Amino acid sequence: MGYRDKLLRLEFPDLADDCFVTIKNPKLRPLHHLLRDETPDGDWDAARQASNKVRAALIVEWRVWDVDTDEELPPPPVDGTLLDRVPTLIVRTIQNEIDKAFPQ
Repeated sequence: MGYRDKLLRLEFPDLADDCFVTIKNPKLRPLHHLLRDETPDGDWDAARQASNKVRAALIVEWRVWDVDTDEELPPPPVDGTLLDRVPTLIVRTIQNEIDKAFPQ
């Protein structure tokens, strides 16, 4: 049988036609897959890179473009550094799905 909704398709019609990201459902991932590596206190860049690594590992398919050049970015697997080149809305939406896996 298995779990439902193993993948989530996040669509961004306000950004572009056929702009989407398909991610592994964070609610179904083991906890250690959603935790970022330790970073030195106050090192915002290291923390961002570590968080992007976690987000990137969830991406299985996407159609997005570089925010500066409008070039379509390569298909997954996605390196965390590529997330620095997509709109903030996309990164925040992925993070929101991760946050939903940890209800308060």
